[in-house]
Amino acid sequence: MESNLVQYKELEFKLILQARVLEIVRTRKFKKVRDILVIARQWDPSLTVEQVKEAFESLQDDGKLSLEPALQGSFLSHITKNLDFIALPLWLSLSAIALTMIVAYVLPTINDLLYLRIVSGAATVLFIPGYGLIALLFPRRDLTKMERIMLSILISLALVPVLWLSLSNSPLGAGLDSIVLAMSVTGALLVLFGAYRQFLARKKTIAVN
Repeated sequence: MESNLVQYKELEFKLILQARVLEIVRTRKFKKVRDILVIARQWDPSLTVEQVKEAFESLQDDGKLSLEPALQGSFLSHITKNLDFIALPLWLSLSAIALTMIVAYVLPTINDLLYLRIVSGAATVLFIPGYGLIALLFPRRDLTKMERIMLSILISLALVPVLWLSLSNSPLGAGLDSIVLAMSVTGALLVLFGAYRQFLARKKTIAVN
């Protein structure tokens, strides 16, 4: 009976410790388990590094925590040498925006480019600005791919009337060309800053050591 009670208390302690660790990881930004240990010891001064590491491993096994290696180097070096979830969407977005500018303003009279103009323009206006803003607001992988896609479309749609109203009171006017240009510039800036924010978040990712 006493042995069962001891096991129950140990299990309860481990579950509470996991909850504490998960709360610290979600609300603070640290690189090492030892940094987490300093905060966790405010709850229990007797905690050891091994106990905290065990809590991390249990959370990872349960799919509640994903540990990724912290990024090294500069942002420019990373996006030019890697094609990961930070760099690939950035280059695809900038390529779509550049393609839209080319087919809309440099080669506007070539009818064979109509479908390409529609596809690239739709991505530039209806997806990329929202995706960039989502990356800026949620730099970590807190959202599923489907959630990011849906939110990106909704936010982009919400940005169109805002820019329309802003341009209607400007010398450019609120025409289709000015909207496309404004969404292109806005999208390029948002995906760039969003990618940089994601890079900074990954540089602060916790590493078990």
